[in-house]
Amino acid sequence: MALVRKDKLQIGKVRKDMVDLIASDIDYTLLQGGQTEIPPSVLEVIGKLADRGVMFVASSGRQYSNLKRLFAPVADKISYICENGALIMYKDQVVAKFPIERNLGTQMMADIWDRGKCEILLSGMYTSYLFPKTREYVYYIQNRMKNDAEIVRNVAEVEEDFLKISIYNKQGIEEWSDYFIKRWGTLVRPVITGKCWLDFNSREVSKGKALTILQDLFDVTEDKTMSFGDNYSDLGMFKHSYFSYAMSGAPSEVRAQARYVTPTVESILLDVLRMII
Repeated sequence: MALVRKDKLQIGKVRKDMVDLIASDIDYTLLQGGQTEIPPSVLEVIGKLADRGVMFVASSGRQYSNLKRLFAPVADKISYICENGALIMYKDQVVAKFPIERNLGTQMMADIWDRGKCEILLSGMYTSYLFPKTREYVYYIQNRMKNDAEIVRNVAEVEEDFLKISIYNKQGIEEWSDYFIKRWGTLVRPVITGKCWLDFNSREVSKGKALTILQDLFDVTEDKTMSFGDNYSDLGMFKHSYFSYAMSGAPSEVRAQARYVTPTVESILLDVLRMII
């Protein structure tokens, strides 16, 4: 498969009516170089685009409350694809939700608990649930990831839907990924989301499907949709947007699936804004 040429780093010309919806992954896409906060300049551009009728969609494996804090100045102007697409939100309303079947999720977490130093992160709608093996893991979730999180003793204490089950292994998820994907991958959808993380969602969940749901909601066609991503979980968004952008640091297979490549999201957002002012 041929790689996208490196000279495809900018759109070129963008007409006023060319883009109606922009969906962006967050970590290593909108946030780069170890950033933990979205720069005010980017939030300002997103706000101006929203005021001019361009819907911005934050698309991530993160939880809803985490994303709302991240986008606080424009939080009520944008839409959210959360938990890899298991939860879609707009103006604090649930657009769609796709949970893992409870008995299946319970079996999976019992298996994860039995595997060495693997930690569990169970995602509900507004909070995460931890069954921690170490205090270090709790600190990481609450202070580094900045998730809303609740420590529970057993899964019976969790009354809400299981939106996502994640496995964290500090030594690297490759130590266990083959085992868990072989064991559960036909029943749920696996996505490796980082060096130490493996996520599982319902089989019907993907960022691409979530994007099509929002396109239907806002009556936006694929040819007026733009998307940004850096990883395999973003390929579904590329499929359903004409202006698909892979980050220049993305794996070659991901870059090959995008129409364009860019080093930053902000530069392209500014191009779009300039064309519609």
